[in-house]
Amino acid sequence: MKEGRLFQILYLLIERDGMTASMLAEKLEVSVRTIYRDVDALSAAGIPIYAERGKGGGVRLTEGFVLDRSLFSTDEQDAILAALRGMQAVNAVECRQALARLGGLFHRETVDWVDVDFSAWGSDAVERAQFETLKQAILRRETVAFGYYSADGNRSDREVEPARLRFKGGNWYLQGFCLLRNEWRLFRLSRIENPRSTDRPFSPRGIPPSELEPASCPQSELILRFTEQARFRIYSSFRREEITHEPEGGFTVRTSYPDGSWVLGFLLSFGPDMRVVSPPWLGRVLAEQAKKICELYEMPLKPDTRCQVMGDKIGSKTGKKAFRMNYEVVTLPATTVAGPCTRTTNQQPERIGAVWQALFSAQPDGGETYGVYTNYQDGVNGAYDAAAARKYCPGDPLPDGFQVIEIPAGNYAKFSFQGDPARDVGGFWQQVREEPLPRRFACDFERYAGEGPHGMKIEIYVGLADFCQSCGMPMQRESDYGTEADGSRSEDYCVYCYKDGKFLADCTMEQMIDFCLKIGEDAGRYPDREQAKQQMLAWFPTLKRWKTEG
Repeated sequence: MKEGRLFQILYLLIERDGMTASMLAEKLEVSVRTIYRDVDALSAAGIPIYAERGKGGGVRLTEGFVLDRSLFSTDEQDAILAALRGMQAVNAVECRQALARLGGLFHRETVDWVDVDFSAWGSDAVERAQFETLKQAILRRETVAFGYYSADGNRSDREVEPARLRFKGGNWYLQGFCLLRNEWRLFRLSRIENPRSTDRPFSPRGIPPSELEPASCPQSELILRFTEQARFRIYSSFRREEITHEPEGGFTVRTSYPDGSWVLGFLLSFGPDMRVVSPPWLGRVLAEQAKKICELYEMPLKPDTRCQVMGDKIGSKTGKKAFRMNYEVVTLPATTVAGPCTRTTNQQPERIGAVWQALFSAQPDGGETYGVYTNYQDGVNGAYDAAAARKYCPGDPLPDGFQVIEIPAGNYAKFSFQGDPARDVGGFWQQVREEPLPRRFACDFERYAGEGPHGMKIEIYVGLADFCQSCGMPMQRESDYGTEADGSRSEDYCVYCYKDGKFLADCTMEQMIDFCLKIGEDAGRYPDREQAKQQMLAWFPTLKRWKTEG
């Protein structure tokens, strides 16, 4: 115990060039008398230590005193040499000579057992010079000026009081006090342009906070599906506990990311090996970005050629290379039908043909027919139930293999055209799937209503999602709905606005609009912000939450 305190006194005096006996006593939590006894013990051991009384006095070591190597254990000597090697690796100090001298002092060979290199592959002299400029500004306590690009690509000129260089998440950052924002900020070095010292000194503002990322930064909960080909990147991009290797192959990742347009570039970098499961709007935004990329290389995503023919029949305008469809929004009552049913996907059209054959075999005649699609597993990409059916009244005989199906009441997008069902409907659905509709994926159906001058009269009804009565988001999956206090589904509000019977954010309608505008802008959905805002100002007062305001 005493020996440890003697070493502490020695290290403190070397570090601070002398301390009063009362300061040492307070630091080591002993009496002043004990400190004087320790000073005598050190002196008796041959340490050149002395005490001076009066003003400016205190306990000191003689000038030029250095520690003997025997004061450090073997492990401590190795730790000192390893620390110097780490500093040399990042060019923080030029310490080759110091390493050689300490190795000789400790009588230990400086084994080069680890090679630390934080520079990027292919980094050049400019990058190393920038690192050196920032390092020198920190050591000299001079402000630095530079151009800085935010994650959204916006450039601003900054002058910063640099505090330290920080390596986190595979990237270098400058931590400092920004004179423009008047607060501590973290600057990623790869986004810093032309850093230079201003030669203006500054006084340190204390220790910077260890974490600068605001805890209140909006986060998006993501569910992503990856192919096996993306394995090597998944494990380097996400935490292990976020990754599930599915038994049938591929990976599911459940994670969260701060809102911002940069996440689009990150997800697009996985190419066709990644699909967004939730939230659905993010998948649509990625698809829009992919289309824009194709347009840069004059490679438009062409619609099915059969859709082009059908588009002419219903009066749609194809424009240059895009194809948009005309439809009307209708509100329908519930309808009951019955017919043979199968489980299928968009890659198995023969199964749908089989249920139509079964229907016509059992009921050759009977008026209007319906193609009904329900129980979607994963939107347009997963499995669903497909039925060929006719209207059904309770008490009517039900042929073997027929199922009773309820087409729910609600809002539908109605598409009408004339054509050959066997030839044209499949291609028409392909084009419908490319329409930016807020689909509910609960029930879609076709209605065949007799012959017209250009073929069968065909109506396709696409179920539309409910809209959150707080933020206006379409609720397309069961998981998009919020919950009431008893845990039941909220029919009015989404999971991002409402949980357990309470709103997650106490805000005004204007604040909600600003929040939605920011998300839409980051996602690239609002090229004209003012126009989008005016539309929201007209629409939001019709939503349930805001009808009571004012």
